[in-house]
Amino acid sequence: ATVEFSPPAAAMTPAGGGGGGSSLAGTGSGSNGAGMEVDAAAAPAVMASGVTGSVSVALHPLVILNISDHWIRMRSQEGRPVQVIGALIGCQEGRNIEVMNSFELLSHSVEENVVIDKEYYYTKEEQFKQVFKDLEFLGWYTTGGPPDQSDIHVHKQVCEIIESPLFLKLNPMTKHTDLPVSVFESVIDIINGEATMLFAELTYTLATEEA
Repeated sequence: ATVEFSPPAAAMTPAGGGGGGSSLAGTGSGSNGAGMEVDAAAAPAVMASGVTGSVSVALHPLVILNISDHWIRMRSQEGRPVQVIGALIGCQEGRNIEVMNSFELLSHSVEENVVIDKEYYYTKEEQFKQVFKDLEFLGWYTTGGPPDQSDIHVHKQVCEIIESPLFLKLNPMTKHTDLPVSVFESVIDIINGEATMLFAELTYTLATEEA
């Protein structure tokens, strides 16, 4: 059984189709969104306008539990709410992606920018592959409010590891009753004549275990 979660309707307006490149067409630096003009004044600074998601995402509850546990544990250790970062792993077949598990990543700040510890990532990836041979790296997660430029900065680092990563953001501080999880892919759009990386929100389904 699945429960579908969709971004606001405006974010899912058809944008002239998608395709080309990898099975995550339109999500990396070679995006099919490169020819699109974006109204910078009308759209959030890091969100693409009028983009249809290029992939179908199924998210396992274990991933949400892992991220929540990661955030709660770090908040307890630090004595205050903190941002946490980790990797998403699962399976991909064509345009269908199943996010099945996750693991935590280390990071540090350089001039207020978050920098992922890639050596730690490669070590953890190797450990996971020994246990979960069929799972692959799909993208990354973090916690906080709506996506911003700091998320773009981290996403570009992840793009150096995988061509077209997913980005999942969980807001642990929200007071809404809806599931506080959003999933994004990246597109390259033209803003003021310059190629700019933006996020496009994806519809996802929450996979549930069969009784």
